[in-house]
Amino acid sequence: MTDVVVTVPARDEAATVGGTVRDLRRALHAARALTCVQHATIEVVAHRCRDATAAVAAEALGPDGGVTVDDTSWCVGQVRDLGVRRALARLGSPPADTWVLSTDADTRVGARWVVDVLAHARRSRVVGVVGLAPLDRWRGSPDGRAAYDRLLAAGLRAGDAQA
Repeated sequence: MTDVVVTVPARDEAATVGGTVRDLRRALHAARALTCVQHATIEVVAHRCRDATAAVAAEALGPDGGVTVDDTSWCVGQVRDLGVRRALARLGSPPADTWVLSTDADTRVGARWVVDVLAHARRSRVVGVVGLAPLDRWRGSPDGRAAYDRLLAAGLRAGDAQA
């Protein structure tokens, strides 16, 4: 059994963050029920929001996590780092024994998301798993979209990017 923190960067995503958080809670509940996960928490980082993202996230989270309002980070890497640090501090588990998962505030995950990630890691004996997801709103260039579609079509398998 392991512990898990999930971090969710969010920027002006009041319309979608509630569904994302409810999906994450469901996935963590399923992982606990199957005894894959012992302790878990979710941290939503409302980054430079001008809408009700933080309030919607807090309502959807209930007792299963926290919301950090962040107006200083300048890139999503810093936002995710802040969320992970806050979640690890809240959970209190040794970081080396805790899986760090992350998704976006406009992403929907299935009820087996946590179970499947941990099972894949265990089967492959890896310390990290990266997943790909289709995007519902592409904001980049047409060339970037084509490149991303090729990545999705090719998929990633254990060992593809091992050092």
